[in-house]
Amino acid sequence: MWLVHSGWRWTAKDILGKTLRLTKDLFGKKALEYINVQIAPFAKWCCYEFSKDTFMEAFFSWIVPEINKTKSIIEPFSSRYSNINCLEYLLPCWDGFNLDHEWLLRAVLKANWVNENNINISPMCTICEGHDYWYYSSRKDPSKRFWVLIFNRWS
Repeated sequence: MWLVHSGWRWTAKDILGKTLRLTKDLFGKKALEYINVQIAPFAKWCCYEFSKDTFMEAFFSWIVPEINKTKSIIEPFSSRYSNINCLEYLLPCWDGFNLDHEWLLRAVLKANWVNENNINISPMCTICEGHDYWYYSSRKDPSKRFWVLIFNRWS
């Protein structure tokens, strides 16, 4: 069982793809056809305002901006996934752009041999409705966070 956090920075750094390729290396490609992916509530396209400049820098250049104003130098997401049109996931919205992170994650999962029927993504947006259920978004309120605990009992 793996627990992976793939916010936009880690998505640009391909943490999900790296985890799936590690799984393939350890257990074989066939394992990815049966892997079950559960994605917890997160910011959805309806509320996920995103700068086009930041998106272009993070997904199309060798640089990913970090929270502390430093930059990570990595192979561009767009070159690792040349079959994924990244710009499809940056949606024009009102006076800017919104990121459709859900469908970007789906594209990465499918590009790494995960069966689409085994991808389960929470429909809840943490920005517009999550706070009512204790799924806090730092974009809505920077002082609040939520955490995920996974417990697996092996018999």
